[in-house]
This record gives sequence, structure tokens and C-alpha cells, in this order.
Amino acid sequence: MNQTSEISEKQSPIHREIDGNVTFNNVSFRYPGTEVNVLNNISFKVSAGQTVAIVGTTGSGKTTLTKLISRLYDIHSGQIEIDGIDIKDYAFHSLRDQISYIEQDIFLFSKNVMDNILFGRDASEDAVIQAAKDAQAHDFIIKLPQGYETSVGERGVQLSGGERQRIAIARAFLSNPKILILDDSTSAIDSETEEKIQIAISRILKGRTTFIITHRLSQIRWADKILVLANGKIIAQGSHEDLLRTCEEYRKIFVTRFDKTLEELLEVQA
Repeated sequence: MNQTSEISEKQSPIHREIDGNVTFNNVSFRYPGTEVNVLNNISFKVSAGQTVAIVGTTGSGKTTLTKLISRLYDIHSGQIEIDGIDIKDYAFHSLRDQISYIEQDIFLFSKNVMDNILFGRDASEDAVIQAAKDAQAHDFIIKLPQGYETSVGERGVQLSGGERQRIAIARAFLSNPKILILDDSTSAIDSETEEKIQIAISRILKGRTTFIITHRLSQIRWADKILVLANGKIIAQGSHEDLLRTCEEYRKIFVTRFDKTLEELLEVQA
């Protein structure tokens, strides 16, 4: 509690509702206390409301890139802008309150379902229930012993992985973020549960700038733009079909993962 953060807020920071335009200008980043960059000269632009898929092998910098958007770390060089304004000019609360992050490992408190969806926010019971319905969570919640008042146990041990994911998506619906980040959030669930979560995710994407870290073809095909990372650099960006044809690293991911030829993958795309 006595530690002083190395990331400081300006004396007169900007408080404003963001639209969700995101720009990375030659961004390089290394973790504090290290000498090696994990991201090098990252540049791309995303318009408000677009969906961006980020793919690459383990350790390529995918998660690190997304954590920089909410300024969890300060970059080593370059600039990150939201709506044409450097993120360092925003008030922490104003910036982070409009960004939701859904990870693979969802953290739930040992409280009830209602409190976990509220996550400290002030909202009506009706709003929470509607968020749960949008997240495909309401049906399983009402079957719990005390419904929304059911305790989920330490870190949500009383719930399955898919149920925890849908609670997290309900949280995001309730917070109504302008920027949504999904970090491999459906990698460890069965196909039936994934289908329900896909329905929930497709709803929450509407009108939000979304970054999806995934190798799931069903999610990548929603994307307006795909970024391919390798060794901390963007080696290609474009559509799924274009990258299958032009980027060997991208093609390798899917040929290996699905054991299909390029021609077969392009037929799936069509």
C-alpha cells in the first residue's frame, strides 16, 4: 500500500467519453527492470467499432500489446492514442473505466453471483439480470440453489469454466465499455459451451472497438483486421483470406492447427 506507482497521472488529466479509435505509433516496450524489448516498433490503426484479431505463437507479445491500451504499463518509446489523444493525457479513471478485459483465467470473488456481476458498480437488479441474459448466463444462474444470491466460492470454484466466462461477459455488458479486450477467453471450454459464449460475444462486440487474442477460426472471421505478431513485431496485417495467401507464419498456424491444406482452409473461408 505504501508503494509509489511508476506510472503517474498528469496534473490536469482529460476526462471524456471515448469513441474507441486506437492508434499505435512505433510503440516499443520492455518490462520494468529488463533490458530487452518485448514489443518493437508496433504501428497500426483501428477505427471505433472495429474488431481486431491478434494472432501469433506463445511469447510473441499479444497479451502485452493489449495491456498497454489501458496504460497498465508505460511504453519505452512511441505513442498510443485513443481518439487522437495520447493515453498519457487521460485521467486513469476515465480511461480504464471505459475498457473491459476478459481473460482466460477469470477472477471471481467469494461472494454471490449478483455481486460478482456488479463488480463494485452501482446498478439495478434489473440491469444485472439483463446483462446476464445478454451474456447467455441467466438460464444457468436461476438454476443455482439461491439464484443470483448463490455464493460462487473462492475464485468461483462452484462454477464451471464456461459459467465463469459468462459471468465475466455479463460484467462487461454491465460496464458498457467502449473498448473490449478478449484474451483467449474461450480456449478451455467444451464446444457446446463455446457456442453459447460465441452468441454472447457476438452481441457484446456491437458498437465497441474489440481486440481478440485467439486462434479460433470462428472468432477470427468476425475480425475487420488481423494482426500477426512474431518476436514482438507485427509481421503482417490484413484479412483472413489475404493472410492465408501471403503470410507464411499465419498460414502455418492454421495448417498445423486444423491439419488442412491451404486450399481446404480457403474453401472453409468461402
